[in-house]
Amino acid sequence: MTWNLVLQSLKLVRTDKKLMLFPVLSALGAAALAVPFLFTLFGMGSDVHWSPNTWLLMFAWYCGASFVTIFFNCALAACVQLRFAGEEPTIGEGMRAAFSRIHTILLWSLFSATVGQFLQWLQSRAGFIGDIIIGFAGFGWSMATYLMVPVLVMEDRGVMDSVQRGADALRCTVRPSTN
Repeated sequence: MTWNLVLQSLKLVRTDKKLMLFPVLSALGAAALAVPFLFTLFGMGSDVHWSPNTWLLMFAWYCGASFVTIFFNCALAACVQLRFAGEEPTIGEGMRAAFSRIHTILLWSLFSATVGQFLQWLQSRAGFIGDIIIGFAGFGWSMATYLMVPVLVMEDRGVMDSVQRGADALRCTVRPSTN
């Protein structure tokens, strides 16, 4: 069901051009968020020294960019849900739906960014076989997190319950039921 929602969302965005505003807002938000971080890193006129504080600053930006992206994806998913219910979605309704779940979106973006960075860290230290295994794990994680977006906005669940629901959706996508 969730994978079908993703495919239907893409189809809807192609036909309902106003919904293209969500990916644009997501990109603009991530870019706007990058400006103060880049200014902090490079604005002092000296070379960047990759200290623990610099890494922490970069991780903070990554978490913020993750939040912005997930927030606007949730707003889009809410509009798709409204369309499937036979209603005419508006940008405002999508934004309100995402704002109503902002605490869960924030927690999910922090969790997702942390796991994503940990997998990248592991992959950078793994040998060839480990690199392949962690690459597959990272791909599975990326798919599960992508399928999480509809769960975050449409179901009143906590982060860990949503993770389980996203994993269930991924399993159903990979192994469709024979019913």
